[in-house]
Amino acid sequence: MGKQRVITLVLYGIILFNSATILKNIYTKHVASSFTCANLKNVGDPVTECSSEIISAHCARVLDQVDTSKGLVLGRKRNEKVYLSIGIVSMDGEDDNLLQTLQSLKTHMSPTEKTEIIIVIALDRESQAGISQNIEKNFQNELDIGLIQVIHPTQEFLGRVNAESTRWKPWSFTENLKKKTEDFSQRLIFLFEYCFRMSKNVLLLTGQARAVRPYFPVIKQQIDNFENLNLSSYEHDFGMNGLPGLGRLYSAHLAADVAEFGAMFPQGQTPSQIIDMHSRIRSSIKNSDQKSEEVIFTFHGKELRGGNLEIEFQTTCSFPVGHEVEKALYYKNGFAWLKTPKKDDSIVMVFIEPLQISRVRVVSGSPLLRDTMSDSVLKVCENNAETGICDDSKCTEVGNFRDPILDVKQLENSLPFPVKCLKIVFIGEVKHWIIIREISIWPKA
Repeated sequence: MGKQRVITLVLYGIILFNSATILKNIYTKHVASSFTCANLKNVGDPVTECSSEIISAHCARVLDQVDTSKGLVLGRKRNEKVYLSIGIVSMDGEDDNLLQTLQSLKTHMSPTEKTEIIIVIALDRESQAGISQNIEKNFQNELDIGLIQVIHPTQEFLGRVNAESTRWKPWSFTENLKKKTEDFSQRLIFLFEYCFRMSKNVLLLTGQARAVRPYFPVIKQQIDNFENLNLSSYEHDFGMNGLPGLGRLYSAHLAADVAEFGAMFPQGQTPSQIIDMHSRIRSSIKNSDQKSEEVIFTFHGKELRGGNLEIEFQTTCSFPVGHEVEKALYYKNGFAWLKTPKKDDSIVMVFIEPLQISRVRVVSGSPLLRDTMSDSVLKVCENNAETGICDDSKCTEVGNFRDPILDVKQLENSLPFPVKCLKIVFIGEVKHWIIIREISIWPKA
């Protein structure tokens, strides 16, 4: 009897355990299905700790209820989805570049393609109001037919994604840069969501990109290749060096996924981190290899900004082939790419003849703020009258690289002497490569 009782108790225990497990699974699925991305417990955790299941399968989309159409501020609304939307987001201070990007897209577009494309520019309502006026002035016809649209993130959208974060690294971000980066990231997320609803495919650009030849036929051919494989989630790079801000194609399905991912982790992440982390956790997404003949977008072209000066470069930094230091000059095609500079490394720009300068502009980082300058300063040095070379003992610091755009103006007022050389000096260890995509120098008028 005692043995039978023990067996009976064991059987009851197994039955109770299995019943509890089934009830737990039912409860878990019920609770998970009622979660939204806004109230998940691990929102704000590092994205590398979150599985793709948490981000999609167990989340109702946080942006589904947002009416993105209310963000349209310039341009005619298109009533039907188009084949391709070209989404453009840009950093403050890049107004001229953005206008040139739009002109290059217009130049390499045929009249018949205008019905299949919309160009959507996401701007900040306050800090980029001036560029909206310039777009209206220069592209009124394109706005009237709905080819170009300008959008601002809505308050409803910002209310969904504007969660406070403490994840910024204080040594690398000033409060001003944090604010600009957060605004940039929010525009990027809103842009993805808006374009996903307006088109079947999305091409991401920034104001640094230039179309160098007709692009629509090349993009359409690649989309056809994906669709022949019955794929709904795919991406492909059409820009120089595979940089996403120079022309990365997303299917609409994947663009929606990027928007949702960014909405979950909007703060404490640069735009490049949002894109890179999404690609990392979505490693199963089809991304075909880029071919050299498919590069149809490059960095800004050879437009001259500042003076066309004779400059000799001297540097202790190393560069990969094709991205030498001379490529940093604005009118040179491409960009300079420094290999992890060390403390006390420098880039020296020596003028053949000393001259007075009024302005220096240096822009670093990729279009989505990867590989930006840090732990470095800009100095100007006088000419040594006896030797005719740069006098290292007479150098004045004029700028600190705590922002991707260092623009020092009215130097003729603070530097009355002729300048023999400019120096970028690294005052600390940098743990990543650095892109310098513009050095422009204006001599005194």
